[in-house]
Amino acid sequence: MNKPYTYLVGWPDQNFYYYGVRYRKGCCRTDFFTTYFTSSKLVHECMIRYGLPPIQQIRKEFDYPKQAMVWEQKVLRRIKVLYNNKWLNKNISGAIEFDENIRQLMSDAKKGKIWVHKNGKKTMIRKELLSVFIENGYARGHGQKYCGVLNGMWGRTHSQESKQKISTSKKGVSTISANGKKEKSFFMKKNNPMSDSEIKKLHKKKMQKLKVASKPVFYNNIKYSSVREANLNFPLIKYSTLAWKCANKKDGWSYDEPS
Repeated sequence: MNKPYTYLVGWPDQNFYYYGVRYRKGCCRTDFFTTYFTSSKLVHECMIRYGLPPIQQIRKEFDYPKQAMVWEQKVLRRIKVLYNNKWLNKNISGAIEFDENIRQLMSDAKKGKIWVHKNGKKTMIRKELLSVFIENGYARGHGQKYCGVLNGMWGRTHSQESKQKISTSKKGVSTISANGKKEKSFFMKKNNPMSDSEIKKLHKKKMQKLKVASKPVFYNNIKYSSVREANLNFPLIKYSTLAWKCANKKDGWSYDEPS
């Protein structure tokens, strides 16, 4: 039966683990490490170095994709994956609204990868993993009936005008509906990591160590005693944004006194 699910993979000898979610349309538990080998680059790195993970577990199945995604984020926060190096998970995130930067990152992520297929299903993998997939019955390519000369674009290329039209049609297109954005906003507010008292304490200690609160900041040769004072003078800029601008020396803001 097709159901989204969360899963755990791990290499006990190396003390590396990864907790993830699978929710694409038509997915089911039989996909797990037969046609689906997670989308994590770090998991793929470990597969190259140490082979297939000895631990491959389906942890929980769900009726709807959203249930699976919410549960994954809940578990990742509960086990504090961002504060333990044994976890290969490097973020806790939800759905993403694709802007031009995200599209470029997605394009870059596909470089150096190839398609393989098995039993009518295909997946994109790193070239270094090809031998692993071949041993598991995969063949290289899409495995579709419209490949090669059967493809309508075989031997042809898009003109610059055509490429521009395609680019224009994609700009501003979001994969999240207006209602979906509201639900995501509500979820993120409800699951704000800063609501966790332990995370809040860690953040406070880090900020005290960096002495950010008492650091003077400079903007256009004007000195402010702290980010807070600067924020009072520039109320339209968020405090966190000002701190980021100062730390990264953006738009004339800096912690360094101008020479």
